[in-house]
Amino acid sequence: MKSPCVSVCALNRDDICEGCFRSGTEISQWGRMSNAQKKQVLSLCHERAVELKRVWWSD
Repeated sequence: MKSPCVSVCALNRDDICEGCFRSGTEISQWGRMSNAQKKQVLSLCHERAVELKRVWWSD
């Protein structure tokens, strides 16, 4: 599964990337995660983006 990185790598004060919405830990462990774990992280990323009002739609 491809990384959600969009080359806007800056962790905010909550340790969440401003570009892909992964935590620092999630970023560092991405290459060792199973596809199921990656899907879970992507779901969390979407939730974080919605919370930060960075997306205009939600499921």
